[in-house]
Amino acid sequence: MIPHQTDSFDTIFASLGPPTASQVAALCWRPAGDSLTVLLVTTRRTRRWTPPKGGLIDGRTAHESAEIEAWEEAGVIGDVSPIALGEYQTLKFREGKGWEKLAVTVYPLLVQSLEADYPERGARRLRFFAANAAVRAVREPELKAIMERFRG
Repeated sequence: MIPHQTDSFDTIFASLGPPTASQVAALCWRPAGDSLTVLLVTTRRTRRWTPPKGGLIDGRTAHESAEIEAWEEAGVIGDVSPIALGEYQTLKFREGKGWEKLAVTVYPLLVQSLEADYPERGARRLRFFAANAAVRAVREPELKAIMERFRG
């Protein structure tokens, strides 16, 4: 994986080794005629588009953790699949730790509704994208490939 943001020694170094942490993501989607739309949220620090994601939650399965992250970051209520679509790698800056390479497992979540009040309301932007536009909006090549396979 090659960093796409401002390259520094730390980001280059972090990108070279294996992932040092795991996260889960919810690929939130809903039907739109003969196609589908995908919900993406902005990251807090860089404001780039990504699926809602976060760490595993104690006492919850990976797909349940992804579902909770979707609600916390975007107010999503829906049905999450226990079957992962795939995994991608990304870099994340953590205060006090620096850059860290993450392995992110992606689970599809069919959006039933969006709640107006949720924990991270106001901290991120969220937007439904047409499937093709969602693929173009994300940065990571492996995530793009997962999304392209999912949209069909």
